[in-house]
Amino acid sequence: MVRLPPLDGSLHLNNFLDFHLIHNPNSTIYTFSYEDGIPIKISFQRFGRAVHRAALILRSLCGGTDRKVVAMIANVDTLLYQTVTLACIQAGLVPFLISPRNSAAAIDEMLNKMDCSDVIISSSRTDVGLVNSLTVSGLSIHSMPTLADLYGPDREVFSADISPCNASGVHPSDIAFIIHSSGSTGFPKPVPQTFTTALNWMNFLDVSGIKGPDIRICAAMAIPGFHAFGVNFQLLYPLTLCKPAALFPPTSYDFRTGESFNNATQIFPQPSNVLQHIQWTNADMLLSVPSLLTAWRVNPAHVEILKTLKCICCSSGPLPQDVGDDLVRRGVPLCTSYGATEFGIPTYRLPLDHTGHPSIKVFENIPQRLRDWRYVSFNKHVTLRLLPQTGSSDIFELQILTTASHQPAIENLPDARGYATHDIVQAHPTRKGLWRVVGRTDDVIVLSSGEKVVPIPMEDKINSAPELSGALMFGRGHPHCGIIIEPRDSERWFGKDVDLIDAVWPIIEEANSLAPSFGRILREMIIVATRDKPMERVGKGSLARKATLTSFEGDITNTYTNLHSATNFGPPASWTRGDVLAWLEQKTARLIPTQHSILHVDDDIFKAGFDSISAVSLQSQITAALPDDASGTLSPTFVYEHPTIRLMAEAILNMVLGNTAKHHVTKVDKLRAMIVKYSSFSSPERDQVRRTSKGLAVLLTGSTGFLGSYVLEELLRHPDVTKIYAANRKGNIHSSERQIGSFRSKGLDTTLLLSEKVVWLEGDPVEEENLVQWKDQVDAIIHNAWRLDFNLSLTSFEPLIQSTHALLEVCRSSKHSIHFYFTSSTSAAQNWDGTRGHVPEALVNSEYALGKGYGESKHVAEAILKKSGVKGTTLRIGQVAGGLPMGAWATSDWVPAMVKSSVTIGALPSAAGVRHLLLFYAFASTDMGC
Repeated sequence: MVRLPPLDGSLHLNNFLDFHLIHNPNSTIYTFSYEDGIPIKISFQRFGRAVHRAALILRSLCGGTDRKVVAMIANVDTLLYQTVTLACIQAGLVPFLISPRNSAAAIDEMLNKMDCSDVIISSSRTDVGLVNSLTVSGLSIHSMPTLADLYGPDREVFSADISPCNASGVHPSDIAFIIHSSGSTGFPKPVPQTFTTALNWMNFLDVSGIKGPDIRICAAMAIPGFHAFGVNFQLLYPLTLCKPAALFPPTSYDFRTGESFNNATQIFPQPSNVLQHIQWTNADMLLSVPSLLTAWRVNPAHVEILKTLKCICCSSGPLPQDVGDDLVRRGVPLCTSYGATEFGIPTYRLPLDHTGHPSIKVFENIPQRLRDWRYVSFNKHVTLRLLPQTGSSDIFELQILTTASHQPAIENLPDARGYATHDIVQAHPTRKGLWRVVGRTDDVIVLSSGEKVVPIPMEDKINSAPELSGALMFGRGHPHCGIIIEPRDSERWFGKDVDLIDAVWPIIEEANSLAPSFGRILREMIIVATRDKPMERVGKGSLARKATLTSFEGDITNTYTNLHSATNFGPPASWTRGDVLAWLEQKTARLIPTQHSILHVDDDIFKAGFDSISAVSLQSQITAALPDDASGTLSPTFVYEHPTIRLMAEAILNMVLGNTAKHHVTKVDKLRAMIVKYSSFSSPERDQVRRTSKGLAVLLTGSTGFLGSYVLEELLRHPDVTKIYAANRKGNIHSSERQIGSFRSKGLDTTLLLSEKVVWLEGDPVEEENLVQWKDQVDAIIHNAWRLDFNLSLTSFEPLIQSTHALLEVCRSSKHSIHFYFTSSTSAAQNWDGTRGHVPEALVNSEYALGKGYGESKHVAEAILKKSGVKGTTLRIGQVAGGLPMGAWATSDWVPAMVKSSVTIGALPSAAGVRHLLLFYAFASTDMGC
């Protein structure tokens, strides 16, 4: 029976080893296996003797001064590394764990900052060469003891050289060890960790959920010992919980034969060898980095091994969502861990059950894990402060406060004791206390338009491409974003940039689908890093964002210059119909997602995936290609006004050939033709009766939108409404979760959404699987779903008009009467002649609806509702804002945009004239009562 050490402060880090030597000498601290698959176990007794022996050696090498900083720069076996690390602490020295992957300049700066003049290195040529290139004056270089020195068979018995070596009394505020930050924004920075900090980290492990018997052996071989993750699980985990950490076997010393290999290279983690050693050591918990999980995912045999584990913690970077989703769906017990050098790893290692306690049984609930695996929860020792981010009610900057139970290693808050992580977190839509890291405050790309793009989700997605080893977005101060990609096999792709872009383009398009339209990446905005000019990286292998952007600054400038260069957009082979059509097909295909790649000349490009960024790019290419005498006649909204390839080709030919009047059809003719097209119905009018069941049932489309959310809330509160079918477009997130987010942003009561009144319909409500649920059940339809885009022409709204027609067909064919409420717009009469008085409460002539396609489409829908014979009500809605309880505005509306801009420039616009009354939500939503 093991005895666990107290974590109340009565022991410091230099005391825990001796505690185990007394109480748990035969328990295993480390296990590993050679190729024979037979586990070798290192007991606390054997490890303790080696540590004390090393402490005596180090004390002799580095002098007898307590708290002297000693740098360790060594590519050595993990067992030796952690033995020497703890030996330094036992000897009263302060080990400074430095990644050998750092540059000499970075190491020079860190040594100077910590006033460090003693360096311990291995005998490897790499370490010796690195240290010889340092410029710090007065350095004393010491060779690290070998495993044979510390664990050899002649060291198995007690002798004078293993007399316990302990530091003299330490204070909780004394520095125990030093690790450094990753250096992703510049040179890495030393972060001293006090004995109090170390004890905090051990308390985190104690409550993390892995203390009980479910978890026995932690596979820690895939993480570097100089990293906070490595210190936690290669050293503190066994010292705290008296459980073994599984490591790679040492290559410099064979524990089976006692033979030494002085020039051996230690084992580096690879997808195959990590899994092999997990099996050989019988580990049941794995600590992994995202790159390994991404590699394992594509091999079914690897996934089967992962499924045998009880828990896999992913840390040191974000895992692409599709990779995690796929692994969880296949039964891999995946969870996310979060922490940093500055404050440790204060999150649970296991997911929380419904009572709020960590449990491995939660992994069995696959649907729940699919929702939650990206989220983390913080333990009881940590106090968070959440700084709201503009424009969202569930996005915050995470800050960690200093308390009696947790002391961050660095405090940088201006108004309190604590640490600003600069990480941006998002609250779980339904589970309180769960958080997902979505980016960093200093990663946000601010475009020249003022729009902000958080690059991390897109970069994570693109990084999941097997061809790539890195992806980094740019665009600060420019009109749109671009990305630098680095091939995993630089030799294979050398000189084949176009082929590489073609290979990864489908993944980039998937990433584009996750982004707002202004954040999309064009093919022309992709830069390929080469073997001669790779991306910059930090010690743990992650990308150094700032350094990479600086290195590629010239390439980025050239990319934007080329994008807008006329030479980049040559004209068609000739100004004939066939060549212009072919030219437009080629240009358009490059801007449309591959899932819509079969695009015909009469297809609406906006329906096929075009957005404002695509339109700007195509407009630029057309303008650059037109002859000088024709380009001046191109309307700024040309692409929106001609949303098919054929319409664009005809218009371009007319401009070039001077036939602008040819085949001229007026806008009012097009509008009236659209009304005629959708005013015929296949189902005849029939006698209908009201439903006799108690209570009202309503189909509501577009419930997750701004107005739709208030309408849904009103229906949920209405005592006469007993059933609500909420129909919304399909998306990456289920509409019920999107609805929670929409309610939250407006301060609405999210508990209403738990009501059994609501049935969630994903996709088109007239699809068969949806239609059967509501067709014979509803008394009313509130048709609120509509695309809000004032750039599009009428043609691009035709799919919405088709949907309106389909709903009216259902109403006509129903056995009972269904009242149809249509949320129209004041812009349905946008061309009204004011000399004729007020706009009538009736369908206006089509000439008065002319203007933007949005208003024209609303007019068409009003007209076909009138011609359908269905009992209906049209509500022409203008500006909707100021809804209770918090006066919410849609963040895309003009007032929030004006206020946001005014804060930036420090001034408000001067305004004179008539003050117009805004239509508040309460009138809009309650007037739609059934």
